[in-house]
Amino acid sequence: MASSIKRLLRHGLRSYLTYTPVKLGRFPLMMFFHKFLSEPVIEEVATKDRGRMILEIDDWTQYTMYYNLYESKYDKIMLALMKDTNVVLDIGGNIGQHTLWFARYAKKVYTFEPLPRLIERLKKHIAMNRLENKVTLVTKALSDEPKTLRITDPEPGMSGIASTILGRNQNEKTVEIDAIRLDDYLDSEGVKTVDLINIDIEGAELFALKGMPELLKRCSPPLILEMNDLMMGLAGYTFDDVQNYLSQFGYQPYQMLKNGLSGPVPKIISDSENFCFLTAEHLQMQKIKDIVVSG
Repeated sequence: MASSIKRLLRHGLRSYLTYTPVKLGRFPLMMFFHKFLSEPVIEEVATKDRGRMILEIDDWTQYTMYYNLYESKYDKIMLALMKDTNVVLDIGGNIGQHTLWFARYAKKVYTFEPLPRLIERLKKHIAMNRLENKVTLVTKALSDEPKTLRITDPEPGMSGIASTILGRNQNEKTVEIDAIRLDDYLDSEGVKTVDLINIDIEGAELFALKGMPELLKRCSPPLILEMNDLMMGLAGYTFDDVQNYLSQFGYQPYQMLKNGLSGPVPKIISDSENFCFLTAEHLQMQKIKDIVVSG
């Protein structure tokens, strides 16, 4: 199929998926048709809720943003958690899929992204949307101590799986990066309170959490973590290790579902899923009460 025809059909599908009042079945419809419309091209588009973005149509993370359906099943939860936030941290910023969204609601967003080619795209997105005064880009990884690490630089189309946890694939291309502790960084910036933390760093979550104990003790912000069994296994820890570490700060895990948060769950069992960790204090907040569907 000629590229011009594919582009026309993609735009038509994108318009339908964005504006149709029929919400049920949009994601499988996108998945079915996109396999025929995908091609290695880059388009600049105005997204529904993230501003202008430059997106690779054949990248499995980016094309869902193109169709305005990136992790759309979590919209209700994320909108509630972002309500009335001053400072939000996006750890694993990638090209800004969460950073740009957070910037619509929070007064200040700190986004941490260490992979050079993703940094360049994220910088462009911040500038295109005139967010320089609202978003601070930190070009470092977060870990349990300051160190030098290697991060995978995935093949085109797989930007969402860059990780400092090596061994997922044979012959991985890697680049050297610097890692810092979050507590040290926030100290240097004079940041005392954080309202929400989103962490998606492909298996390195526990190491990042171990670099922020003072923050977790001081203000215990709600935490959103993507937990990937394969990558955690390669990193040498399990879901239980994350639960046990966070429990000392009063956190319990809630599964993120389309209609809200379910939990607390006694044990996390999942191949790859998003969880929200909350404390007893969070459960007293009305915006949290509105999205907890069991517990």
